[in-house]
Amino acid sequence: MQQSPQCEIEMFDGAGRLRLMSRRWRVTRPRGRVVFLHGIVSHSGWYLASCDALAQNGFEVHFLDRRGSGGNPYRRGDVDDWRHWIDDVVCFLKTQPRDVPLILGGISWGGKLASVLAAEHPELIDGLALVCPGIYAAQFPSPAKYRLLGGLSRLGLGGLRVPIPLKDPALFTGVARWQSFIQKDSLTLRKVSVRFALEDRKLTQHAREVVPTIRTPTWLVLAGQDRIVDNAKTREMYSQMAASDKECTCYDQAAHTFEFEPDPRPYFRDLTNWVTRVARKTAGD
Repeated sequence: MQQSPQCEIEMFDGAGRLRLMSRRWRVTRPRGRVVFLHGIVSHSGWYLASCDALAQNGFEVHFLDRRGSGGNPYRRGDVDDWRHWIDDVVCFLKTQPRDVPLILGGISWGGKLASVLAAEHPELIDGLALVCPGIYAAQFPSPAKYRLLGGLSRLGLGGLRVPIPLKDPALFTGVARWQSFIQKDSLTLRKVSVRFALEDRKLTQHAREVVPTIRTPTWLVLAGQDRIVDNAKTREMYSQMAASDKECTCYDQAAHTFEFEPDPRPYFRDLTNWVTRVARKTAGD
């Protein structure tokens, strides 16, 4: 995928001063700032078009690659503690000026991180976009699988890599061109450590516990043909959120990754409109 001329690669200090990669769409006198978090297998390079659309409408955009994923090769697919994922994002958000509203977007697996951030650090953001969030996933390891992973960890095999059960590109998109892109993409994460899988379970459980406490203005976006997210349970989760300003949009014919739809423009338009509304409301316009 070709990188936009507006997009720059930057590095920032995560937890423990670990240097991490992000992409930035710089805008002169931005109307707002949008920070995105990607899914378990993807990375910032999957989402150039939607970030371009936001930048063309006056928003500065930052897309963070998770530690051990995308452009961060150190300990690829591994983590010691799920709190490090949260702390990395907190470290980044605390470096951002608050001259304009800041909206956090969590895509798929990144929806877990974004939800925990919104619940635990509401002072850092003004809006929360949950795009096909993986808090209630249709494809989640069984209890028996977790018992096996726990056994491997107790045997000292926490660093052993196991496949992520999302290897079929058709789970993300029905478009052949984009399926080929995912299949050939060298930065797509295919395996994680046993440690990662066990910490991910803790993150998932915590996200489910704290979502009802979120009061930040929230936009939930679902795909009607999604085979990765459990839409029914996600809608139930949404109904329990404390936020009084919340919206839900479902694109009935879409698969999991809107970026890879035959025509992603309706999503880009709705994303821009919602971000604009939140930014204006926060700024008191």
